[in-house]
Amino acid sequence: MFELTFTHSPVYVLLCAALAVGVAYFLYQRPPADTPTWVRTLLPLLRGLAVFAIALLLIEPLLSLRATLRYPPAVVVVTDATESVAAQLDSQTLRQTYPRALGQFATQLREAGGRVDILPFSTDLEPLGRAPDSLVYRGKGTNLATTLQSIERRYRDDHLVAVVFATDGISTEGASPLYAAQALRVPVHTVLLGDTTPKRDLRIEQVLHNEVGYLGSTTQVRVRLGHLGYPGQTLTLTLNAPGEAPQRQTLKLPANGTVDADFTLPLNQPGFQTYRITASGLPGERTLANNSRGFSIQVIDSRLKILLLAGGPHPDLGALDAALSGDPRLEVLGRVRQSPNRFFTEPSEAEFATADLVILHNFPATAADKPVMDKLFAQVAARELPLLHIVGVQTRLNVHPEQAQHMALLSKSQPVNGTSTEVQLTLTGSYRSHATYTFGPDFDAWLESAPPLLRPAGNWLPQRSAEVYARATIKGIQLEYPVVALAHEGNTKQAVLLAEGWWRYRIHNYSLTQDFGYFDTWLRNLVQWLTVKEDRRRFRVRPTQLLFSGEEPIRFVGQVYNESYNPRSGVEIKLVVTDSANRAQAYYLAETVPGSYSLELSALPEGNYRYSAEGTVAGQRLDTDQGRFSVGRSDVEYTRLEADDELLRQIALRTGGQYLAPTALAGLSDSIRAQPAFAPLVDYQRQTQPINRLLWPLLGILLVLATEWVLRKRYGLV
Repeated sequence: MFELTFTHSPVYVLLCAALAVGVAYFLYQRPPADTPTWVRTLLPLLRGLAVFAIALLLIEPLLSLRATLRYPPAVVVVTDATESVAAQLDSQTLRQTYPRALGQFATQLREAGGRVDILPFSTDLEPLGRAPDSLVYRGKGTNLATTLQSIERRYRDDHLVAVVFATDGISTEGASPLYAAQALRVPVHTVLLGDTTPKRDLRIEQVLHNEVGYLGSTTQVRVRLGHLGYPGQTLTLTLNAPGEAPQRQTLKLPANGTVDADFTLPLNQPGFQTYRITASGLPGERTLANNSRGFSIQVIDSRLKILLLAGGPHPDLGALDAALSGDPRLEVLGRVRQSPNRFFTEPSEAEFATADLVILHNFPATAADKPVMDKLFAQVAARELPLLHIVGVQTRLNVHPEQAQHMALLSKSQPVNGTSTEVQLTLTGSYRSHATYTFGPDFDAWLESAPPLLRPAGNWLPQRSAEVYARATIKGIQLEYPVVALAHEGNTKQAVLLAEGWWRYRIHNYSLTQDFGYFDTWLRNLVQWLTVKEDRRRFRVRPTQLLFSGEEPIRFVGQVYNESYNPRSGVEIKLVVTDSANRAQAYYLAETVPGSYSLELSALPEGNYRYSAEGTVAGQRLDTDQGRFSVGRSDVEYTRLEADDELLRQIALRTGGQYLAPTALAGLSDSIRAQPAFAPLVDYQRQTQPINRLLWPLLGILLVLATEWVLRKRYGLV
């Protein structure tokens, strides 16, 4: 509908008309006698119309347009497309009965003027709808809550009147869907796609393992099996590892509950290794798909190398070696001085060049140690090698002039005079928030009851960025004397333990707890903190995780920085993903925010992959990065195969919907059509704008004037 209004008084319209008549009369009051009658009539009409239109535009008339919009009632059918549905229902129901009933349901509502969208889901809604006869059931996981939340977001601006939720009710991830269903504020009708009857079945419920292992070591794998209907039955459980003979165990199933089996897995091949646990089938099982489960472990082929330099034999050395060597990630190489000019085994240049950490225990002890310290500080300067000083009464700090630069604590009186004081450790409050503190109150109680350490005498003070995390307590009096200090300056880390006699702590740990957990864990945490370096690369591309499962999307993120470590935009990042058969596929990351790039790939087949990334700017190569990741098969959909009908009943009850079987969809369409809400939603929109800002009135005026000019030219009036 059109409506014309004016910003000025309508009287001005009459003046515009009078002006148009006057101009037309003045121009054409005495036309030539030979001019045809129709031309005499048409020319003043054209001129008058043009003048009237121009004058009318000058008083700014407004044109109002009112449109009537009709929104059809929308019904969304979200149907479970996961493997668990296919495992429960027979192919006749999945391929014929359910699609036929769903098609009839959609047709009846569409014929009644409704809009019906059929959307499959697994961990979330699929982006596009499907026809009932094209549904497939390949989803590797189910997230009912996320699916319902996606409906709320996607149909927020539509005339949504009902949701049909067809599923088995089994959610493998996410929160409870009850609250998400109520948030839709429309009836949610639930359709049971599954079998609620428990059937005989054996399944692998859980595989517990470490995600990371170290080459040449072993790792434990625990497998938990559950069953229904096979009490007392025996089966064979097989662990298959690449390059290894299969490991087998024979298990007897209990009358009810679960049974565990433990395997010791040797890690003899580096990289991402995929393993598979398989249980032999039993007669009459519901499905064999849940009798097998795969998992992956990243096997790292390099361990941290720790070079331990000692000024002489000491009980601490055995405690340090035992604590660190018990971790398969660590390799300890001890070099102990036998005499002032001789080691039991001389440290080599290669050992300094490959060390990830150097521990100095009462070292240097004599002036003869200066050549060794020269080699050490050359590596510190070249590789920012971290140092752990364990300072005892035999330590001499005046042997090498650079040593003071690489210690978190330093004595004002050098050399140390060889005397010591018995102290106990008292942790500072700030240490409990440090990364190396992973303990509870029992750890503090252990420290308080530990035997004393021998602290070298002297006025020791923290240096530069050092933080003191433990101080001395002497005869029950807490003093400000530092004992443990850590320093992190730039990419260089140092630690100083200003005491000897740590072997006593380890023995005391065992006497209280029958293990060495507190001491060993604390020392390993300290080593890990010292050896972990910040990633200062200016070009980085990595997957969001090392192991993806099932149909999980593969996500990559990238960061690019300039020389000042500010985000750098406009970089083209090419990513090449190569599978184990050396088939390569190229992709490009998209810039999300300045300096940050991302890429999401659809699910990849199970296997190990490597990737390489190259960044270019204006065709010039900037930098590269590379790495590996793995995709494993997901069997989580087969962990439980009994439909949760009670959950579906609750969803329908709380939202005012109906709970029904797939064959009852035809009756549901009648119920939805009978709802008062199943009617088009009518909306009216009005848009007002000045006519003089529109193009078509100007074009109309030009056309009228052009027609007049052609006629005047044709009949000699110009």
